[in-house]
Amino acid sequence: MIKKNKKIIFISLYQVYPSYHGASDVTYNFFSNWSICEKKLIQIAEKTNKKRNIININPKLSIIGKLINLIIITFVAKKELTNYKKKIIIIEGASWIGYVYFLIKLLNILIKNVKIIYHAHNLEYEVRKLKNSKIISLISFYFEKFTYQNTLGTSVSIKDKNFIKKNTRKRSFKTVKVI
Repeated sequence: MIKKNKKIIFISLYQVYPSYHGASDVTYNFFSNWSICEKKLIQIAEKTNKKRNIININPKLSIIGKLINLIIITFVAKKELTNYKKKIIIIEGASWIGYVYFLIKLLNILIKNVKIIYHAHNLEYEVRKLKNSKIISLISFYFEKFTYQNTLGTSVSIKDKNFIKKNTRKRSFKTVKVI
């Protein structure tokens, strides 16, 4: 079978299109402005859309339902990347890092020779430290550490970039220029 050159899959564990909040705006603009033609967005959303390059996965409630969604997303991404030499997946980071962690594990098991980029919207650990218990923030810290160690990760500020380097010993890439 003839292999095509490159395809990028954007994965969002929340609704991106049609946009309804700030994170979806960030993700949709990032996706829309990516310069490669062969791209698809896989999103969890109830609403149907008529865009050919967006695939909706219906949300399932509960932790088990969300894990089922991750499995479905993995198989959809695998199907979409079949017959491509260069396979890139960009995972949007405005979801709990634990789900992102499991998604990365599944993708690495089922899709060979894939590069994964974690497009962070913030530091998950910092958010959980303010909003959740110490146990949840500690678990989030280790999931986030694994995520940055096993992907090309981005950061949105110098402070976040320094935190990532100090705690994961990996370099992240800024997605927003700080003025």
